[in-house]
Amino acid sequence: MKCDPHASTIFKVVAFVIVVCHSACLGINAWRLSPTSDEYGHFYAGLRLLSDGDTSIFSVNPPLIRGMAAAPAMLAGIRSEPPVSQSLGDRPEFDAGRRLFRDDPILFQRALFGGRLLCSLFSVVGLISLLGIMRLYAGPTAALVVGCIWAFHPGIVSHGSLITNDVPVTVCMGLASASFLYWLKSTNLQTTMSLSFLFTLALLCKFSALILVPLFLAFSLATPARCLVDRATSALLVVTISMAFFCAVYGFQGMWRPLGSYAFISPGLRGEVGIDQIAGNRFLGTVAEKFLIPFPENALTGMDIQVRDFETGTPSFVAGRRGGAWWFYFYAMLVKFPMGFLIAVACAAVHCLTRAGQLGFPEIFSVTLVYMFSLVLVFTDAVGQQHRYVFPVVPFCLALVAHAYANSGCWIRRLLIFSAVLTMIEFGIAAPHWLASFNALAGGRLNGHRHLFNDATDWGQDLFRLATYSNECTDDYDVFVTSRVLSEDNLRAVGLSDSVYYAESAVSFLSGWRPDGFKSSAMDRPSLLIFSKTEVGFDPVLLELIDQGQSVKDLWGSHLSVVVDGVVTTKGPPNELSILRHDVLD
Repeated sequence: MKCDPHASTIFKVVAFVIVVCHSACLGINAWRLSPTSDEYGHFYAGLRLLSDGDTSIFSVNPPLIRGMAAAPAMLAGIRSEPPVSQSLGDRPEFDAGRRLFRDDPILFQRALFGGRLLCSLFSVVGLISLLGIMRLYAGPTAALVVGCIWAFHPGIVSHGSLITNDVPVTVCMGLASASFLYWLKSTNLQTTMSLSFLFTLALLCKFSALILVPLFLAFSLATPARCLVDRATSALLVVTISMAFFCAVYGFQGMWRPLGSYAFISPGLRGEVGIDQIAGNRFLGTVAEKFLIPFPENALTGMDIQVRDFETGTPSFVAGRRGGAWWFYFYAMLVKFPMGFLIAVACAAVHCLTRAGQLGFPEIFSVTLVYMFSLVLVFTDAVGQQHRYVFPVVPFCLALVAHAYANSGCWIRRLLIFSAVLTMIEFGIAAPHWLASFNALAGGRLNGHRHLFNDATDWGQDLFRLATYSNECTDDYDVFVTSRVLSEDNLRAVGLSDSVYYAESAVSFLSGWRPDGFKSSAMDRPSLLIFSKTEVGFDPVLLELIDQGQSVKDLWGSHLSVVVDGVVTTKGPPNELSILRHDVLD
């Protein structure tokens, strides 16, 4: 079948516009956001990696992204000192990164912007690859539909332009899977090398790419091969090359250590230890203690720290209550992902269910990966604060959307085109506060604090804006800023006035409020309490303050300001708050 030159030109022009718009939005977001919580750690760990080859800092993630992102900082002359002390399980990189920021906030921010631009390349490459692959797989219109959904997904743009691992691993897992499916069709040296490179790249972005290993193995065994010997040889070559490159990035540090020589902190690997011990090794005294581990030492210890978090849990908040839930990530998708994406995925799910017998090999692979990844997320219910962990399913969902478009009638196609347009509209409405955006189902970013916290609302991205706004309000109010995300030292470093009072916890501030409390003028004029939306996750009782307070104002989707014109006391059960107005007191 001949290709229509006119249609091909239209596709290239539209695709070019989409890529340019996506790239511009990534650049805007990278420029306007202050350092987020994790970026302090990535920034410092990247500097240590480039200066001393130290892979032990921020070991919960592989070193590729932080090393690449810290290159502009090295060129700018920013230097870091080694951590004073680092015991097993310690995370010194966050405080060290914040100290680097305080030394020179402007230089830090400029270097951070350069690193963010380098990380943004992953999202751009992912978009270009998605457009190209889906055009061949499902046609040009289907490619443009899924390309728009990716390009204008607020989560992809906001996190794709930060120094974090989640969008890079999402892109690389998608590319590695596409390369694997092509390798199954045509096993030769070129496809073997391509698969080896892309899988290694995914693994160097984040350990979650390991989920591809059982999938690749299962589909390799389930797919007929022209020559089993050739496929087995090629698979062995993929494993060898991938391991060699992966270990080389770690400098081959600590490889082939006996399993019994490690000290683990996760309960499952630590085993029974004394009450005063934090580390142990359940394999001591067994045959397994002599096994030689063919992995870099810091890669294994990093995975151990992650397992510790999964087993013991982290502070979590979902749907207005504290604590994790097995459905956390599904709920996060429902409230954080744009409605256009949800509609498109719903159409793809219905298509897969009604035409299960007609699904091809790529669709079966995509469905299997989404199912497996969902199971993993269900069993990590103790960790309910990072909604971005669900991003790796996005390219596989979009592949199913493209397949649904190519194999459905006109009504489904119109609905999918509508979903792409709706995604762009939602993206425009949320601009430029994409990191804190929520969809209409959740009530938009104004109600985001009622659903999730941390990287979904306030992750530290509005540090400069918060300092400026607080200073501007001192003429009319006694201003109090509370945040568990932004430290007082960092706020002061960017110009927060001494006349603005700071506290780490909003509830502690409110519980201690008295007429003769924080300052003598407390009863002379109203006070303005500005607090991070992440505070709601730690103290959901603040929702009562938001409902009762006067002049509640949303600030950039990440903070709230409440006019506290009176005394705050407790009533009923502990942690319930009541605001008594001046006229009531009189």
